[in-house]
Amino acid sequence: MCVALSTLTPSSSGLTGGPDAEIKDRVGRAARTLLIEHLLDRKTDRLSGDEMQRVSIGRAIVRKPRVFLMDEPLSALDAKLREALRTELKNLQMQLGATFLCVTHDQIEAMSMGNKVGVLNHGRIVQIGTPH
Repeated sequence: MCVALSTLTPSSSGLTGGPDAEIKDRVGRAARTLLIEHLLDRKTDRLSGDEMQRVSIGRAIVRKPRVFLMDEPLSALDAKLREALRTELKNLQMQLGATFLCVTHDQIEAMSMGNKVGVLNHGRIVQIGTPH
């Protein structure tokens, strides 16, 4: 389920154990990174597909997981935004030191974002290596 970042509260988002100011700061940083600050007051039924996708990524970021599992995280974005967020996600991965496991059919996305790339054929890994 996708909920706009503005609806995050300590109890509804899983963001507990921290002061509301810290949560607000984390939401703000995620929104700036994903270029969705202007969406913080919108409800999910008023978001486009690419906006909902960026909000979903933002919800993951604010929770500070050790592993991000993403299925086609940039597929609904236009080419310009996809390129910008590809770079931002790579920077975010390095900044957080978290593992990002992304499924994509886009070779450029896989090669530019991944340290390791796995190729699957009918659900089986047939090749693993670096982008080089």
